[in-house]
Amino acid sequence: MIHPQETGAPRRRALSASQGLLEGLIDGLPVGVVLLDREGKVVLFNAYEERLALRRREDVIGRSFFEVVAPCTNVRELGGAFREKAAAGALDERVDFRFKLEYLPRPRDVRIVLRSFTLGDEPFAAFVVEDVTERRRLERERDEFYSILVHDLRGDLSGVLGYASLLADGSFGPVTDRQKEAALLVREAGGRMNDKIAAALREHRARQEGGALHRREPVNMHALVLSTLALARPGAGARGVRLVYEGAAEGEEFPERAVATLGDVDRLGALVDNLVTNAVKYARGLVVIALDEEGDEVRLRVRDDGPGIAEAYRERVFEGRFQAPGSLPGHGLGLYSVRQTAAAHGGRAWAGAAPEGGAALEVALPRLRLE
Repeated sequence: MIHPQETGAPRRRALSASQGLLEGLIDGLPVGVVLLDREGKVVLFNAYEERLALRRREDVIGRSFFEVVAPCTNVRELGGAFREKAAAGALDERVDFRFKLEYLPRPRDVRIVLRSFTLGDEPFAAFVVEDVTERRRLERERDEFYSILVHDLRGDLSGVLGYASLLADGSFGPVTDRQKEAALLVREAGGRMNDKIAAALREHRARQEGGALHRREPVNMHALVLSTLALARPGAGARGVRLVYEGAAEGEEFPERAVATLGDVDRLGALVDNLVTNAVKYARGLVVIALDEEGDEVRLRVRDDGPGIAEAYRERVFEGRFQAPGSLPGHGLGLYSVRQTAAAHGGRAWAGAAPEGGAALEVALPRLRLE
């Protein structure tokens, strides 16, 4: 496995004492392991990596990993970090990516970790490769099922809430006090159910955040805002909160413009939903949504006329499970999910003060220019 003539005398002495044990242990690992010397040449290539890369160790030992052996650009790009940090023992890089090789029937999802260490005063780096293709496929199927289920439940529930409100208001004709009370009870129960569904969705999304995006496709943020508001209006109306979408045509139900970014439509939809749900929760009577294109960014702003967020807590509200003093009951995951999703898409999220007196939450995402 290790070619002494190619690793040199110092490296041979550093590895000789534990070579047999090291080779046996590493060959039995369920992940690919590639050991690199200070020059980035391969000195160890385990059996799992042979199967994953479809390359024999005899063909790669002693060769430059980043320039010759690496199967795709994603891996070669780590060469810069290796050259800068390996000798100092400060190398600790992680990345998820998908690559396609001609000899593989399907693209593979791979998670890699690159770390430096010393052995016998000699610097080395371990390149650990895990094939997570099947795991990612199951995660995508699970997330798709969960998203569809929640979407359908909330869609039907919004209809229940809307009709309960119309019945209580007498829109379908006169109602007795008892009938009105019953309709209001239905609306209240539906509102609680809607809150529980939203909380479950936020918690599910929060557990996903921070990882690599599994989908990158054009997403019309304007369409997502319209869809979110259509679902949110019955519940907001039940709380006495008016939703205003600046820049949208009066009564617009279908997108007449495109404000595009590149990413995962489900995660971005959850981001919009979290922002609107949070604003409705604290608003006294008004929530204002604005969506604009500014230079190379898409800016989504959600403002409310509630109590606002004290300046001391405007950064901490994005921490997982943190709730500022005076917060209404909740899980503390909604804004955490917003920031994690924004970061996963190459964007950012922050909080400020709204001219209406409440909180102003803003997200900036990379703009996708459509020809």
